[in-house]
Amino acid sequence: MDQKPATIEHQPFKGFPRRENCDLNNPRQAFLWMMVALPGVRGAQMVMPIAYNELVSEHLWKCGARPSADPVIKYQPPLANDPHWLTSPGRWVPVDSPEQGEANPARKALDKLTVQQRAELLRELLAEAAEQ
Repeated sequence: MDQKPATIEHQPFKGFPRRENCDLNNPRQAFLWMMVALPGVRGAQMVMPIAYNELVSEHLWKCGARPSADPVIKYQPPLANDPHWLTSPGRWVPVDSPEQGEANPARKALDKLTVQQRAELLRELLAEAAEQ
């Protein structure tokens, strides 16, 4: 009777992949967090399901890739009041950018406005500036 070699059962990643919650020494997670909000993607935070991206991360690892340098950008997830926040991919910003909760008061006020309200505010500000 043939015996199969013992394998470690893979546990699926839980939560949303961020650098802070991925194990950079685990081939399936080492690059997983980098596959969020890829350039040019609109309508989703990830192009493929997490389980598939784990396989891609493992493939990159097997090809010799390893996280070696500290990132110069960081991921900021979409805000609840972003237009279409459920389908917004979020954004990559310079690593020294303030966290979204640390925005200045004007930014906080803008974040509370809908796209239509922002457009109306812009029209009013431009009209006021033209009068001065």
